[in-house]
Amino acid sequence: MRKSLTAETLEARHLLATIVWDGTGTDANWTTPENWSGDVAPVANDDLIFPVGGLQKTNVNDFPVGFSFGSMLLVGNDYALSGNQLQLTGSVSSNGTNNSFGMPVQLGSTGGFSNSSSTFTVSSAIDTNGQDLNLASSGGTLLMTGAISGGGNVITSGSSTVALAGNNSYTGETRVGSSILAVRHDHALGSADNTAASGTIITGTSSSVQLENGVTISNERLSSATSTALFLNSTGINLTNTWTGDIVSGNGSPIYLRPLSSNNRLQLNGAITTNNYVYVQGTSNGTSEINGTLTAYRLNVYEGTVEL
Repeated sequence: MRKSLTAETLEARHLLATIVWDGTGTDANWTTPENWSGDVAPVANDDLIFPVGGLQKTNVNDFPVGFSFGSMLLVGNDYALSGNQLQLTGSVSSNGTNNSFGMPVQLGSTGGFSNSSSTFTVSSAIDTNGQDLNLASSGGTLLMTGAISGGGNVITSGSSTVALAGNNSYTGETRVGSSILAVRHDHALGSADNTAASGTIITGTSSSVQLENGVTISNERLSSATSTALFLNSTGINLTNTWTGDIVSGNGSPIYLRPLSSNNRLQLNGAITTNNYVYVQGTSNGTSEINGTLTAYRLNVYEGTVEL
């Protein structure tokens, strides 16, 4: 007996797309189709581009709380993105100048933020959700002013400055691979217990941790990877920056203490340990105050004053 053929209707599927903002709608909302090229609003996990010629540079994510997006690329200048909390499965990158990002974020996978020009300000509260938060700056400053929480690590990279200026409580490591990690808040480096698991480790050649604004960092272990020099800078005219926690260089690596501003004081309240040199550099009227134990092959003072 001949069997008849049957046909099934395939479910509708949406291929993940890259959606380009044009801002030609009657409002500045993301759910308005007319604000996107082709008059098609994004769907879950789409990638977004904010181009040079986009209108309504100040615009709002009015999708439901927790809506998921992939990557976002800000090519144009002067964008100010805000709105409801979103889940981020990619990265947010700024190639333009004077851009800002202000909506709360939960990481859906390892992702983060990057900047290549001027200052990109991210004021978002960020829940790492157990994922690694990658912060990269290849030009200008990536300025993180929102609170970072969760169990993931914060990892910096790039040839320029990443600045942490928020009241952060994340419990993972801070891994410094950027040229400079600027520390601008007493709790910028998250929760700490003077152990490597929650401490700060310099992983990049010539990377440095730079204390600014008269901060006091408490109970934070600072270390460097094997054969990686440890640079700790302190800036601010007539200011004292304080580090309370042990400082340990990678095997065979030197430690550099560098008050870089006039009359700046770098106060160190933990043990300092290396089997190499400790170098004191910076300005002629800067001071490095070492209040804990110092274990080193030799202490060399090139500039400024050391108080033991």
